Formats: sequence, C-alpha cells, structure tokens
Amino acid sequence: MAYTAWTGHTSKKTMIEYIQNIAPPANLNTTAEMFIVMHRLYKHIRIDKNDCWNFEGLLVNGYGRISVDNKKYRSHRLSYAIFHIDEDISNKVILHTCDNPSCINPSHLRSGTQRENIQDCINKGRFSFNLGNLKR
Repeated sequence: MAYTAWTGHTSKKTMIEYIQNIAPPANLNTTAEMFIVMHRLYKHIRIDKNDCWNFEGLLVNGYGRISVDNKKYRSHRLSYAIFHIDEDISNKVILHTCDNPSCINPSHLRSGTQRENIQDCINKGRFSFNLGNLKR
C-alpha cells in the first residue's frame, strides 16, 4: 500500500474509500486477512483536533494494544506496518512525531532506533530516569 496516498487523509470515510480501491495482491487470503486486521484496528479510533487517530481499544501505559492470531501488538506499530508494508521494522522502534502514545495515524509515526527515541525524549524535555540505589 502506498503510504503517500494517505498523506492528509484523516476521515474514516476517506480511509474506507481508499481501502476499497486498493488492487488486491495475488494472494487473496492475505488481502482478506489484512482487511480484517485493518477493520479491527481502525474501528477503535477517534480523530482529535491535532489530527491524531486516538486508539480507544485496550490501552496499556497509554499505548493501544491489539491481538492478532493470539499475538499481542502495540496498535501504533501495527498501523505503521500496514502502511509501510515493504519496510522491515523488526529491529526498529516506532516513534510518534505527535508525542501521543495512543495515536495510530501513519502520518504521525516514523521508524527509528531506540537511541533516536531517547534523544527525541531528551530534546523535548520528556526524559526522566531514576538512578535508584546505585552502588559505587
């Protein structure tokens, strides 16, 4: 699926129209399964004034959680994977440019490293750590 076709599209109606016009790949079962996952994921969103697609299903520490084939996924990670199907994100973290952990809008998400994620937190003044009882 072409991510660029989604840029600026935020209404559920637009998403459905776009999905209906996608040419199905050769494997129809894969397409059907993808549509089921997309429906389960995107039926739980509320779009806010910041254009965030807030996931309103199960939240764990502010992040959406969804199960697919008995495997649990963070909703933003699954949303990113759907719209960046050709990108291998197995060794990447998915960062929110909007700093909203429940947002699954693909235009608010980017892949990166854990180092980039921590640096982003530091740059935005959101990083905190506890040294605890360090023995010296």
